[in-house]
Amino acid sequence: MSYVFQTENKVLFVMKFVMGGELFSYLRKVQRFKEDNAKLYCAMLCHAIGYLHESGVVYRDLKPENVLIGEDGYLCVTDFGLAKQLYEGEVATTVAGTPEYMAPEILNQGTGIIPKGYSLPVDWWSIGCITFEMIVGLPPFYHHGQSTDRLFERVVNNPIKFPDEDPRYAKLHHKIPVSPDARDFLLRLLDKDPDTRLGSNGGLAEVLAHPWLASIDHESLLKKDLEPPYKPKVNKANALDVGNFDEVFTGEEAVLTAPHLKLDREE
Repeated sequence: MSYVFQTENKVLFVMKFVMGGELFSYLRKVQRFKEDNAKLYCAMLCHAIGYLHESGVVYRDLKPENVLIGEDGYLCVTDFGLAKQLYEGEVATTVAGTPEYMAPEILNQGTGIIPKGYSLPVDWWSIGCITFEMIVGLPPFYHHGQSTDRLFERVVNNPIKFPDEDPRYAKLHHKIPVSPDARDFLLRLLDKDPDTRLGSNGGLAEVLAHPWLASIDHESLLKKDLEPPYKPKVNKANALDVGNFDEVFTGEEAVLTAPHLKLDREE
C-alpha cells in the first residue's frame, strides 16, 4: 500500500499497479508448471507468508487469484480483505477463505467439532494446496462437478492423492512426475493436524529447511537476483496496459460502492 486516505463515507487505498496479471490466469493458460518452476514460486509465497506471520498476521485467503505477477516475474500477494491480526495466544474462529484452499481446522469451526479456533498454520496448508495445483494442475481435493459440502468432506477426511494414485488423472495427467521430496513436502504441509503441520512449530525457517526447497538460494531470491520462470509482456510506456488481465475484470465498469450511513462523530 502506497497511501491511504478517507472521505466522510469511505476509506481509500492507493496501491501499486502490478501489471503482470494473476497467477491464476497464467496457470490456467499453461495448465501446470515444471516442478522446478513451481518450487521457485512456492518459495516466493513462503517468504511472503512468513513475513506476515512474523507480524502476527494470518492471511486466510491464499489462492492463485490473490497472487499477482510483477513485471519482473516475481510474485506479489494481494487482497488482504480476510487477513487478521492475531496477538499472542489469540486464535481466530470465523469460517473464512476459499473452499479449495481452506484448512480443515477452519472448516471444522462451522461444525462445532473443534471449537478451539485456528491460527497461522492455516496459511501453510493453503501454500500446500497451491503448490500441489502448480505441479499437478488441479487443487488436491477438487473434483469437477462436486458440491461444496462434498469438497469440505474431502478436505476434512480424505488423504491427498498424487496423479499416479488418483483416477482423475487416468486419461490425461497420469504421467505427471512428482519427485519424492516434493511429495513429502506436500504431505507435510497438507497435514490435517495443525499442531504437526510443516511450519507450525518453526515457522518460515522450518518450511525453508525442507529438502525440497534446499536447492534455492533464498538470499538471492529475496534480492530478486534469481531468474523467474516467466516474465509477462508489459508496455511500460502505457500506464493503463491491462493486457495480462482477464477481460472479465477489465470489462467491468469502475463504480464506487454505495456509501454506508455516516455515524455520529461522538459515537
